Amino acid sequence: MARNERCWCGSGKKWKVCHRDRHKQPEPPIGKITHEMFVGQQRGLCLHPEAGATTCTNRPIKAHTIQRRGGLEAIAEGGHVISGKRGYEKIFKNEGRVVPDRIGLANASTFMGFCGLHDNSLFEPIEQHHFELDDSAAFLLGYRAIAYEYLTKKNALENVEIQRSLDKGKDFQTQVYIQEHLHLYRTGLIRGMQDLEYWKAEYDRRLISGDYSDIQHYALKFDGALPFVCCGGFQPEVSFDGRQLQILTRSTEELEPVCVNVSVMNQQTFLVFAWLGGGGGPAEDFVHSFYSLHDDAKANMGLHLAVEHIENTYFRPSWWESIGASHQRHLVERMRSGISPEHERTSEAFIGVDSILSGVPVITEVVPGDFKQHVAGDV
Repeated sequence: MARNERCWCGSGKKWKVCHRDRHKQPEPPIGKITHEMFVGQQRGLCLHPEAGATTCTNRPIKAHTIQRRGGLEAIAEGGHVISGKRGYEKIFKNEGRVVPDRIGLANASTFMGFCGLHDNSLFEPIEQHHFELDDSAAFLLGYRAIAYEYLTKKNALENVEIQRSLDKGKDFQTQVYIQEHLHLYRTGLIRGMQDLEYWKAEYDRRLISGDYSDIQHYALKFDGALPFVCCGGFQPEVSFDGRQLQILTRSTEELEPVCVNVSVMNQQTFLVFAWLGGGGGPAEDFVHSFYSLHDDAKANMGLHLAVEHIENTYFRPSWWESIGASHQRHLVERMRSGISPEHERTSEAFIGVDSILSGVPVITEVVPGDFKQHVAGDV
Protein backbone atom coordinates (compact mmCIF):
# COMPACT_ATOMS: atom_id res chain seq x y z
CA MET A 1 0.00 0.00 0.00
CA ALA A 2 1.02 3.63 -0.46
CA ARG A 3 2.02 5.24 2.82
CA ASN A 4 -0.86 7.71 2.87
CA GLU A 5 -3.63 5.34 1.74
CA ARG A 6 -6.41 4.53 4.19
CA CYS A 7 -5.41 1.33 5.96
CA TRP A 8 -6.88 -1.95 4.74
CA CYS A 9 -8.16 -2.76 8.25
CA GLY A 10 -10.95 -0.18 8.09
CA SER A 11 -9.74 1.97 10.98
CA GLY A 12 -9.85 5.09 8.81
CA LYS A 13 -6.22 5.87 9.61
CA LYS A 14 -3.41 6.16 7.09
CA TRP A 15 -1.56 2.90 6.50
CA LYS A 16 1.78 4.40 7.57
CA VAL A 17 0.49 5.08 11.10
CA CYS A 18 -1.72 1.99 11.39
CA HIS A 19 -0.64 -1.40 9.99
CA ARG A 20 2.50 -0.65 8.00
CA ASP A 21 4.87 -2.03 10.65
CA ARG A 22 2.31 -3.76 12.83
CA HIS A 23 4.24 -7.07 12.81
CA LYS A 24 7.27 -5.32 14.34
CA GLN A 25 5.38 -3.73 17.23
CA PRO A 26 5.39 -5.29 20.70
CA GLU A 27 2.37 -7.38 21.60
CA PRO A 28 0.09 -5.51 24.05
CA PRO A 29 -0.33 -7.05 27.52
CA ILE A 30 -3.73 -8.71 27.71
CA GLY A 31 -4.22 -7.28 31.19
CA LYS A 32 -3.82 -3.76 29.81
CA ILE A 33 -6.41 -4.39 27.09
CA THR A 34 -8.99 -5.83 29.48
CA HIS A 35 -8.38 -3.01 31.96
CA GLU A 36 -8.99 -0.36 29.28
CA MET A 37 -12.22 -2.12 28.30
CA PHE A 38 -13.33 -2.34 31.93
CA VAL A 39 -12.64 1.37 32.54
CA GLY A 40 -14.72 2.27 29.49
CA GLN A 41 -17.66 0.24 30.76
CA GLN A 42 -17.61 2.08 34.08
CA ARG A 43 -18.22 5.51 32.57
CA GLY A 44 -21.87 4.97 31.73
CA LEU A 45 -24.61 7.58 31.31
CA CYS A 46 -28.18 8.18 32.44
CA LEU A 47 -30.48 6.75 29.77
CA HIS A 48 -33.68 8.29 31.14
CA PRO A 49 -35.36 10.41 28.41
CA GLU A 50 -35.23 13.41 30.76
CA ALA A 51 -31.54 12.96 31.58
CA GLY A 52 -29.71 16.26 31.80
CA ALA A 53 -32.72 18.13 33.16
CA THR A 54 -32.56 19.85 36.54
CA THR A 55 -34.07 16.76 38.18
CA CYS A 56 -31.28 14.49 36.89
CA THR A 57 -27.91 14.26 38.60
CA ASN A 58 -26.57 12.75 35.33
CA ARG A 59 -24.05 10.79 37.40
CA PRO A 60 -24.71 7.11 36.63
CA ILE A 61 -24.66 4.61 39.45
CA LYS A 62 -23.88 0.90 39.46
CA ALA A 63 -27.46 -0.33 39.46
CA HIS A 64 -28.76 -3.90 39.38
CA THR A 65 -30.74 -5.10 36.38
CA ILE A 66 -32.02 -8.03 38.46
CA GLN A 67 -33.48 -7.35 41.88
CA ARG A 68 -30.74 -7.96 44.43
CA ARG A 69 -33.20 -8.57 47.25
CA GLY A 70 -35.23 -11.63 46.48
CA GLY A 71 -33.81 -12.22 43.00
CA LEU A 72 -30.04 -12.55 43.17
CA GLU A 73 -30.04 -13.27 46.89
CA ALA A 74 -32.41 -16.19 46.33
CA ILE A 75 -29.76 -18.08 44.34
CA ALA A 76 -26.60 -16.70 46.00
CA GLU A 77 -24.34 -18.73 48.27
CA GLY A 78 -21.70 -17.04 50.37
CA GLY A 79 -22.59 -13.75 48.69
CA HIS A 80 -21.70 -15.08 45.21
CA VAL A 81 -23.39 -16.43 42.09
CA ILE A 82 -22.02 -18.11 38.95
CA SER A 83 -21.83 -15.89 35.87
CA GLY A 84 -21.44 -16.91 32.23
CA LYS A 85 -20.56 -13.30 31.39
CA ARG A 86 -17.69 -13.55 33.87
CA GLY A 87 -16.41 -16.45 31.78
CA TYR A 88 -16.22 -14.21 28.70
CA GLU A 89 -14.42 -11.51 30.67
CA LYS A 90 -11.73 -14.07 31.53
CA ILE A 91 -11.58 -15.68 28.08
CA PHE A 92 -7.98 -14.55 27.50
CA LYS A 93 -6.87 -15.90 30.87
CA ASN A 94 -8.55 -19.23 30.05
CA GLU A 95 -6.90 -19.46 26.60
CA GLY A 96 -10.09 -18.95 24.60
CA ARG A 97 -12.34 -21.16 26.74
CA VAL A 98 -15.54 -19.83 28.34
CA VAL A 99 -15.46 -20.92 31.98
CA PRO A 100 -18.39 -19.54 34.03
CA ASP A 101 -17.05 -18.15 37.28
CA ARG A 102 -18.13 -16.71 40.61
CA ILE A 103 -19.04 -13.04 41.00
CA GLY A 104 -20.09 -11.14 44.11
CA LEU A 105 -23.61 -9.79 44.51
CA ALA A 106 -22.35 -6.21 44.59
CA ASN A 107 -21.24 -6.57 40.95
CA ALA A 108 -23.61 -9.18 39.53
CA SER A 109 -26.11 -7.84 36.97
CA THR A 110 -25.03 -4.21 37.41
CA PHE A 111 -24.73 -1.55 34.72
CA MET A 112 -24.13 2.21 34.68
CA GLY A 113 -27.33 3.10 32.85
CA PHE A 114 -29.19 5.52 35.13
CA CYS A 115 -28.42 8.18 37.71
CA GLY A 116 -29.42 7.37 41.27
CA LEU A 117 -32.48 9.60 41.22
CA HIS A 118 -33.98 8.13 38.05
CA ASP A 119 -33.05 4.54 38.89
CA ASN A 120 -34.75 4.76 42.29
CA SER A 121 -37.87 6.60 41.16
CA LEU A 122 -38.38 4.57 37.98
CA PHE A 123 -37.81 1.00 39.15
CA GLU A 124 -38.93 1.19 42.78
CA PRO A 125 -42.29 -0.51 41.98
CA ILE A 126 -40.56 -3.70 40.77
CA GLU A 127 -37.99 -3.76 43.58
CA GLN A 128 -40.69 -4.68 46.11
CA HIS A 129 -41.02 -8.16 47.57
CA HIS A 130 -44.40 -8.42 45.86
CA PHE A 131 -45.81 -6.74 42.75
CA GLU A 132 -48.43 -7.61 40.18
CA LEU A 133 -47.29 -9.03 36.84
CA ASP A 134 -49.37 -6.48 34.92
CA ASP A 135 -48.82 -3.95 32.09
CA SER A 136 -46.90 -1.56 34.32
CA ALA A 137 -44.52 -4.19 35.74
CA ALA A 138 -43.99 -5.72 32.30
CA PHE A 139 -43.12 -2.28 30.92
CA LEU A 140 -40.59 -1.51 33.67
CA LEU A 141 -38.95 -4.93 33.40
CA GLY A 142 -38.78 -4.56 29.61
CA TYR A 143 -37.53 -0.99 29.78
CA ARG A 144 -34.65 -1.91 32.08
CA ALA A 145 -33.71 -4.83 29.82
CA ILE A 146 -33.72 -2.60 26.71
CA ALA A 147 -31.63 0.02 28.52
CA TYR A 148 -29.14 -2.65 29.61
CA GLU A 149 -28.78 -4.02 26.08
CA TYR A 150 -28.43 -0.51 24.63
CA LEU A 151 -25.59 0.47 26.97
CA THR A 152 -23.90 -2.93 26.66
CA LYS A 153 -23.77 -2.68 22.85
CA LYS A 154 -22.66 0.96 23.01
CA ASN A 155 -19.76 -0.01 25.26
CA ALA A 156 -18.92 -3.02 23.08
CA LEU A 157 -18.79 -0.79 20.01
CA GLU A 158 -16.35 1.54 21.74
CA ASN A 159 -14.26 -1.44 22.89
CA VAL A 160 -13.74 -2.58 19.30
CA GLU A 161 -11.30 0.30 18.86
CA ILE A 162 -9.33 -0.92 21.89
CA GLN A 163 -9.33 -4.49 20.57
CA ARG A 164 -7.85 -3.41 17.22
CA SER A 165 -4.41 -3.43 18.85
CA LEU A 166 -4.61 -7.17 19.60
CA ASP A 167 -2.81 -7.98 16.34
CA LYS A 168 0.36 -6.06 17.19
CA GLY A 169 3.41 -8.26 16.79
CA LYS A 170 1.47 -10.82 14.72
CA ASP A 171 2.17 -11.99 11.18
CA PHE A 172 0.08 -10.51 8.37
CA GLN A 173 -2.26 -13.49 8.03
CA THR A 174 -3.11 -13.32 11.75
CA GLN A 175 -3.61 -9.56 11.48
CA VAL A 176 -6.15 -10.12 8.70
CA TYR A 177 -7.97 -12.79 10.70
CA ILE A 178 -8.26 -10.55 13.79
CA GLN A 179 -9.27 -7.43 11.89
CA GLU A 180 -11.82 -9.31 9.77
CA HIS A 181 -13.39 -10.74 12.92
CA LEU A 182 -13.54 -7.27 14.50
CA HIS A 183 -14.98 -5.81 11.29
CA LEU A 184 -17.82 -8.35 11.21
CA TYR A 185 -18.39 -7.94 14.94
CA ARG A 186 -18.50 -4.14 14.62
CA THR A 187 -20.89 -4.35 11.67
CA GLY A 188 -23.27 -6.49 13.72
CA LEU A 189 -23.04 -4.10 16.68
CA ILE A 190 -23.84 -1.10 14.47
CA ARG A 191 -26.91 -2.87 13.09
CA GLY A 192 -27.93 -3.87 16.60
CA MET A 193 -27.55 -0.28 17.84
CA GLN A 194 -29.76 1.00 15.02
CA ASP A 195 -32.55 -1.34 16.11
CA LEU A 196 -32.02 -0.61 19.80
CA GLU A 197 -32.15 3.15 19.23
CA TYR A 198 -35.53 2.70 17.56
CA TRP A 199 -36.98 0.47 20.26
CA LYS A 200 -35.46 2.50 23.11
CA ALA A 201 -37.20 5.58 21.66
CA GLU A 202 -40.47 3.63 21.55
CA TYR A 203 -40.12 2.67 25.21
CA ASP A 204 -39.14 6.27 26.10
CA ARG A 205 -42.29 7.57 24.43
CA ARG A 206 -44.46 5.27 26.53
CA LEU A 207 -42.55 6.14 29.69
CA ILE A 208 -43.24 9.85 29.16
CA SER A 209 -46.90 9.31 28.29
CA GLY A 210 -47.49 6.81 31.09
CA ASP A 211 -49.57 4.68 28.73
CA TYR A 212 -48.35 1.05 28.86
CA SER A 213 -51.49 -0.51 27.42
CA ASP A 214 -49.82 -1.65 24.20
CA ILE A 215 -46.93 -3.36 25.99
CA GLN A 216 -47.42 -7.02 25.16
CA HIS A 217 -46.48 -9.48 27.87
CA TYR A 218 -46.82 -13.04 29.05
CA ALA A 219 -45.77 -14.13 32.54
CA LEU A 220 -45.69 -17.28 34.60
CA LYS A 221 -44.63 -18.42 38.05
CA PHE A 222 -42.96 -21.69 38.98
CA ASP A 223 -43.30 -23.73 42.13
CA GLY A 224 -40.31 -22.64 44.19
CA ALA A 225 -37.11 -20.80 43.31
CA LEU A 226 -35.30 -22.02 40.19
CA PRO A 227 -31.46 -21.99 40.31
CA PHE A 228 -31.01 -19.15 37.79
CA VAL A 229 -32.06 -15.54 37.13
CA CYS A 230 -31.57 -13.30 34.10
CA CYS A 231 -32.44 -9.98 32.48
CA GLY A 232 -31.96 -9.01 28.84
CA GLY A 233 -33.40 -8.45 25.41
CA PHE A 234 -32.74 -9.95 21.97
CA GLN A 235 -34.19 -10.34 18.48
CA PRO A 236 -35.52 -13.91 18.27
CA GLU A 237 -34.33 -15.77 15.20
CA VAL A 238 -35.93 -19.18 15.67
CA SER A 239 -38.90 -20.41 17.67
CA PHE A 240 -38.96 -23.21 20.22
CA ASP A 241 -40.44 -25.51 17.59
CA GLY A 242 -37.70 -24.75 15.05
CA ARG A 243 -39.34 -22.13 12.80
CA GLN A 244 -37.28 -19.27 11.32
CA LEU A 245 -38.70 -15.97 12.62
CA GLN A 246 -36.17 -13.32 11.59
CA ILE A 247 -32.88 -13.41 9.70
CA LEU A 248 -30.71 -10.89 11.49
CA THR A 249 -28.01 -10.66 8.83
CA ARG A 250 -30.34 -10.06 5.88
CA SER A 251 -33.21 -7.89 7.06
CA THR A 252 -33.24 -4.14 6.30
CA GLU A 253 -36.26 -3.34 8.50
CA GLU A 254 -36.44 -2.92 12.27
CA LEU A 255 -36.11 -6.29 13.97
CA GLU A 256 -38.54 -7.01 16.79
CA PRO A 257 -36.92 -7.60 20.19
CA VAL A 258 -38.23 -9.61 23.12
CA CYS A 259 -37.30 -8.69 26.69
CA VAL A 260 -37.00 -11.51 29.22
CA ASN A 261 -36.73 -11.32 32.99
CA VAL A 262 -36.37 -14.30 35.31
CA SER A 263 -36.24 -13.48 39.00
CA VAL A 264 -37.70 -14.52 42.35
CA MET A 265 -40.60 -13.04 44.32
CA ASN A 266 -41.76 -14.54 47.61
CA GLN A 267 -39.56 -17.61 47.00
CA GLN A 268 -41.22 -18.32 43.66
CA THR A 269 -39.47 -17.80 40.34
CA PHE A 270 -41.31 -15.69 37.79
CA LEU A 271 -40.56 -15.43 34.07
CA VAL A 272 -41.84 -12.39 32.16
CA PHE A 273 -41.74 -11.83 28.40
CA ALA A 274 -42.37 -8.24 27.26
CA TRP A 275 -42.40 -6.90 23.71
CA LEU A 276 -43.73 -4.21 21.40
CA GLY A 277 -45.04 -4.85 17.93
CA GLY A 278 -48.24 -5.92 16.29
CA GLY A 279 -49.91 -9.24 16.91
CA GLY A 280 -48.52 -12.10 14.89
CA GLY A 281 -45.05 -10.59 14.50
CA PRO A 282 -41.77 -12.43 15.17
CA ALA A 283 -41.66 -11.41 18.83
CA GLU A 284 -45.16 -12.64 19.57
CA ASP A 285 -44.62 -15.82 17.54
CA PHE A 286 -41.53 -16.56 19.62
CA VAL A 287 -43.40 -16.11 22.91
CA HIS A 288 -46.35 -18.09 21.57
CA SER A 289 -44.04 -21.02 20.79
CA PHE A 290 -42.90 -20.96 24.44
CA TYR A 291 -46.50 -20.71 25.68
CA SER A 292 -47.38 -23.77 23.58
CA LEU A 293 -44.78 -25.95 25.34
CA HIS A 294 -45.95 -28.49 27.89
CA ASP A 295 -45.87 -26.90 31.36
CA ASP A 296 -43.37 -29.49 32.62
CA ALA A 297 -40.88 -28.36 29.93
CA LYS A 298 -41.10 -24.61 30.53
CA ALA A 299 -38.56 -24.35 33.35
CA ASN A 300 -35.96 -26.26 31.32
CA MET A 301 -36.67 -24.22 28.18
CA GLY A 302 -36.51 -21.04 30.24
CA LEU A 303 -33.01 -22.06 31.32
CA HIS A 304 -31.96 -22.75 27.72
CA LEU A 305 -33.52 -19.50 26.55
CA ALA A 306 -31.40 -17.62 29.10
CA VAL A 307 -28.09 -19.25 28.16
CA GLU A 308 -28.87 -19.10 24.42
CA HIS A 309 -29.71 -15.40 24.26
CA ILE A 310 -28.90 -13.52 27.49
CA GLU A 311 -25.35 -13.05 28.76
CA ASN A 312 -26.75 -11.33 31.87
CA THR A 313 -27.62 -14.71 33.43
CA TYR A 314 -26.58 -16.07 36.85
CA PHE A 315 -26.72 -19.49 38.53
CA ARG A 316 -26.71 -20.87 42.06
CA PRO A 317 -23.11 -22.09 42.63
CA SER A 318 -23.97 -25.46 44.21
CA TRP A 319 -26.48 -26.19 41.43
CA TRP A 320 -23.92 -25.38 38.73
CA GLU A 321 -21.44 -27.77 40.33
CA SER A 322 -24.07 -30.47 40.82
CA ILE A 323 -25.21 -30.77 37.17
CA GLY A 324 -21.90 -32.33 36.12
CA ALA A 325 -19.38 -31.67 33.35
CA SER A 326 -21.58 -32.89 30.50
CA HIS A 327 -24.48 -30.53 31.26
CA GLN A 328 -22.01 -27.70 31.92
CA ARG A 329 -20.40 -28.18 28.50
CA HIS A 330 -23.83 -28.27 26.88
CA LEU A 331 -24.88 -24.97 28.50
CA VAL A 332 -21.55 -23.27 27.71
CA GLU A 333 -21.90 -24.34 24.08
CA ARG A 334 -25.36 -22.75 24.02
CA MET A 335 -23.82 -19.57 25.51
CA ARG A 336 -21.50 -19.40 22.50
CA SER A 337 -24.35 -19.77 20.00
CA GLY A 338 -24.66 -16.91 17.53
CA ILE A 339 -21.48 -15.08 18.53
CA SER A 340 -19.43 -15.94 15.43
CA PRO A 341 -19.67 -17.76 12.09
CA GLU A 342 -18.13 -20.80 13.82
CA HIS A 343 -21.05 -20.81 16.29
CA GLU A 344 -23.94 -19.85 14.06
CA ARG A 345 -27.38 -20.23 15.58
CA THR A 346 -29.47 -22.79 13.71
CA SER A 347 -33.16 -23.65 13.62
CA GLU A 348 -32.34 -26.55 15.96
CA ALA A 349 -31.30 -24.21 18.80
CA PHE A 350 -34.13 -25.35 21.09
CA ILE A 351 -34.59 -28.85 19.67
CA GLY A 352 -33.10 -31.80 21.53
CA VAL A 353 -31.71 -29.74 24.41
CA ASP A 354 -30.49 -31.40 27.61
CA SER A 355 -33.17 -32.13 30.19
CA ILE A 356 -31.73 -30.34 33.23
CA LEU A 357 -34.73 -28.72 34.93
CA SER A 358 -37.50 -31.08 33.88
CA GLY A 359 -40.77 -31.48 35.73
CA VAL A 360 -40.90 -28.12 37.57
CA PRO A 361 -44.61 -27.22 37.89
CA VAL A 362 -46.05 -23.94 36.59
CA ILE A 363 -48.44 -22.63 39.24
CA THR A 364 -49.64 -19.36 37.65
CA GLU A 365 -49.85 -17.93 34.14
CA VAL A 366 -50.70 -14.34 33.23
CA VAL A 367 -52.01 -14.31 29.67
CA PRO A 368 -53.31 -10.82 28.66
CA GLY A 369 -56.32 -10.52 26.39
CA ASP A 370 -54.53 -9.54 23.15
CA PHE A 371 -52.10 -12.42 23.44
CA LYS A 372 -54.87 -14.82 24.41
CA GLN A 373 -56.86 -13.79 21.33
CA HIS A 374 -53.87 -14.55 19.07
CA VAL A 375 -53.40 -17.93 20.73
CA ALA A 376 -57.11 -18.70 20.44
CA GLY A 377 -57.08 -17.66 16.78
CA ASP A 378 -54.25 -20.07 16.05
CA VAL A 379 -56.06 -22.87 17.81
